[in-house]
Amino acid sequence: MYLKSRIKHYVPVLLAMAAAFAVIFMVVEKPDYPTALIAIGTGFVAGETIHYLNSKKTGRITD
Repeated sequence: MYLKSRIKHYVPVLLAMAAAFAVIFMVVEKPDYPTALIAIGTGFVAGETIHYLNSKKTGRITD
């Protein structure tokens, strides 16, 4: 049960990270490690924000 709830928590985070990678690698001609770290950070923050807003809207904030 716990694992299912954690997997559902990470789906928006992983989707946002994938979207950030796709955008950065389309925009930057020769991506490198700092660019990848920026994509990871941006995607993580966006995914966590999406998850927080969805859980706040439904009234279920997870720990």
